[in-house]
Amino acid sequence: MLKKFTLLRSQRTRVFELLQEAELEPAEFSWAKEEIAGDIQVSRLNHRDGMVNEPIPACEADDIGRVLIRLSERVGQELKLDGEAVALLCGKFAYLAESARRQRCRDWLYTAAGVCATTAMSLSLSPPGTTALWGLLQSEVRRVLHPTAVPPEARADR
Repeated sequence: MLKKFTLLRSQRTRVFELLQEAELEPAEFSWAKEEIAGDIQVSRLNHRDGMVNEPIPACEADDIGRVLIRLSERVGQELKLDGEAVALLCGKFAYLAESARRQRCRDWLYTAAGVCATTAMSLSLSPPGTTALWGLLQSEVRRVLHPTAVPPEARADR
């Protein structure tokens, strides 16, 4: 059985650019014809908010986990949380890191917004503290996921 590999979005974009630079028409390749002919996943057709709900590649999920570990320490320092609050935050972020391995991109972002909200409630954060928590989470994870992947209704800068 062949192993299935998934290209990162940046890699797919680069392949497309290389084909164009070589003056080749990407739509003429057999793999493109198959996809255009109807073998397109329904989740890829939902571009309403500019974000495709693709699976998160394993390497990106690993990066998200590392980012969340660093972020829990940073949030604890910036929001001046005590040890018990930091432990709660670490538990919430561990759940979020694990969910990145099994959810699709948009689904995970909505989970992240929910985890942020429940964490803010559990820690009794003020509205500015909640905004700071979401802003930190959003800015750190944005470096891993596609920059346009954060849904407009979940942005802290609204």
